[in-house]
Amino acid sequence: MPIRITGMNSGLDTEAIITELMSAYRTKGDKYVKEQTKLSWKQDKWKSLNTKIFNFYKKARTMTLSSGYSARKTTVSDATKATVTASGDASNGTHTLRINSIAKSGYLTGAQLQDTTNESTKLSGLGYTGGKTSINLKCNGKEKSLSVDESTTIEDFVKQINDSGMGVKASFDATNHRLYVTSEETGTKADFEFSAANSDARAVMDTLGLNSGITTQKIATPDGSDADGNTLISDLGLTDGSIRISANGMSAKNFKVSDYNTVSDLLDAMNTQLEKAGVDAEADIKDGAIVFKSKGSSTLDESTGLKIEGLGEDGRSVLKELGIMSSGGATRIQGTDASIMLNGVGYTSSSNDFNINGLSIKAQAVTDSDITITTEVDVDGIYDRIKEFLTEYNDLMKEMSTLYNAESSKGYEPLTSEEKGAITDTEVEQWEDKIKGALLRRDGTLNSVMSTMSQAMLGTYEIDGKNYSLSTFGIKTLGYFDSEKNERGLYHIDGDQDDEDVADKKDELRKKIQENPDTVISFFQQLSSKLYSNLDEKMKRTELSSVYTVYNDKEMAKSYSDYTETIAAWEKKMTAIEDSYYKKFSAMETALAKLQSQTSSLSSLFG
Repeated sequence: MPIRITGMNSGLDTEAIITELMSAYRTKGDKYVKEQTKLSWKQDKWKSLNTKIFNFYKKARTMTLSSGYSARKTTVSDATKATVTASGDASNGTHTLRINSIAKSGYLTGAQLQDTTNESTKLSGLGYTGGKTSINLKCNGKEKSLSVDESTTIEDFVKQINDSGMGVKASFDATNHRLYVTSEETGTKADFEFSAANSDARAVMDTLGLNSGITTQKIATPDGSDADGNTLISDLGLTDGSIRISANGMSAKNFKVSDYNTVSDLLDAMNTQLEKAGVDAEADIKDGAIVFKSKGSSTLDESTGLKIEGLGEDGRSVLKELGIMSSGGATRIQGTDASIMLNGVGYTSSSNDFNINGLSIKAQAVTDSDITITTEVDVDGIYDRIKEFLTEYNDLMKEMSTLYNAESSKGYEPLTSEEKGAITDTEVEQWEDKIKGALLRRDGTLNSVMSTMSQAMLGTYEIDGKNYSLSTFGIKTLGYFDSEKNERGLYHIDGDQDDEDVADKKDELRKKIQENPDTVISFFQQLSSKLYSNLDEKMKRTELSSVYTVYNDKEMAKSYSDYTETIAAWEKKMTAIEDSYYKKFSAMETALAKLQSQTSSLSSLFG
């Protein structure tokens, strides 16, 4: 850049002169900037509109599917027990449903460990003194060995379960000092089981509080004979000691064994307490051993949560003499399948979800008797779906029509910084809104999109040999003279109470849905399919546009980039021209300086 000497010798306002000389060039440069600004606004306008067109395109896609219509609706007599939805294939009528059981995940709540137990606690810190061993984890027909020893921590054990890939998850609650294990899925097949192959493994399970089952062995009588109900407590050599019996839903009950004369007396006391608490379990003696079982069964259902504990050292000795192995305090809920009876036919599922002849049933609770499911045509659901579709169509068409028929903004161009500074912010906004509102006026691409959409809506579609159109169902436009300029292509549903223009007319659509819902649905599926395919054709990728785009976004992006290059080149050219002017004026100032110097020298000679 040359040194800019301004008017020192000539007395001219060089800056002003050069600014004026450059004004024509700056005007041309401003033109490029304004054209780029308008293009940017047009890009934004199209992006916003294209998003709405694409959303409607997706809406049209859903309307081609049977699932897009609520063809049937159901009413359940006791919605707290089950929820039911019906597909279009479900038959109308009343069905009976009985839920015998719901699907549950297997769940084990471990016994409470020492208060100082945390995730870093080792088995040795919990009292385990055995060697290295394995606990077997079974689930879903698979088996995994979990390796443990004295140095294994709670965290190590939990991680082994979670990394086993068996569909079982474990966690440790450091506040309550318990292990929790659960199946990731419901059903008997997804239930899990821990088992111990040797005494060390059994000891580890006891140490971790994972044992939930009650195991018994023969009572050791002094003469070696089998004990029975008549065996005297005093004959077993038992010292005074107490045991505690508890189960799900009941308060713990303590029994002082020496308070009872015979084994039967002790068992009767246990069973009385269980019965009072409503626990489905009972104690008996068989083949010289006390056994616990669920009523009506030969085994004990672990879901009862039955626990027998010895209180103190004396209590534990009592359990040992009675041949009862402590449950370890864990509570076990077994995974179960869901079982229902629908219209007298039984069905089972590993989950609580059933899909039967068009009915989707979600079992929520066991029923004491049959509940009813009523299925009928969902007239309101179908009507509302169609109305929603037409509303979205109308909103989009009105916006496009408004943009296409906008008033001309001839004479309005984007403002430069200097021009904005000369008016208020409100005036600037109004000026720019005028330009932005007319950016798509008479736009050929916009007109093409509107035409392809309106053609699909005006079409006729054949169903069972008959042709149907929107007017068949009382869906029409208001007509050229009864509509506003940008609302002439919008559709109204006769009898729609939300539309004051047609609220007093006969509701033909609702009538047709009640009479033949399948025909109505089929018609709108075909119409939507035509709309979808027409828009899909418009949204295909081309050299000028991206996929799912109805306008030439690629072409506009290139034009914007070209403007950026043109503006940069023009600014460079203006700088060169301006420097050239300053250089010429500088040379003039230098020449005048020399002339003045020579004149002064001559004047001094002539003194």
